Amino acid sequence: MTIPFSAQDIEAIARVLDISPTKQDSAWTWQMSNNATGQAQTIIVHESVDFGNDDTSSLIAVQTGHGYFELHGCTHVMLFEPDEVIFLRVDDVHVSSMVIGKNCTCSMFAPIKRELLRTDLILLDPAVLMSAMQMSIAESILS
Repeated sequence: MTIPFSAQDIEAIARVLDISPTKQDSAWTWQMSNNATGQAQTIIVHESVDFGNDDTSSLIAVQTGHGYFELHGCTHVMLFEPDEVIFLRVDDVHVSSMVIGKNCTCSMFAPIKRELLRTDLILLDPAVLMSAMQMSIAESILS
């Protein structure tokens, strides 16, 4: 999926997250909760935000009990079934992502150098292994 979202894209995201969004202007909101863990999170997908200097782009915002996260300029979305949606911002040098799970999980990786994703995992510093492994699933979009 690429931005702007189609109605089918929003339906596919809702299917993976197992909850329907509400629409308001150019944004969709998912209010999620996990009864087993007591966690809750709100996801807002803004399709068109004015960032100034003639830069209008998307913004993905997630508010959890642990913090507030934003991914500006989302360029792609991947469904990692059965339970995760990966929002990506991809440019020539970096990849950033927000990984949202239907069980109220949220991980953010930003900015990751694209060259890191092409490096043999054995050669990487252990501190960057998680981001390199997580972003490697987006390889098809990055090609």
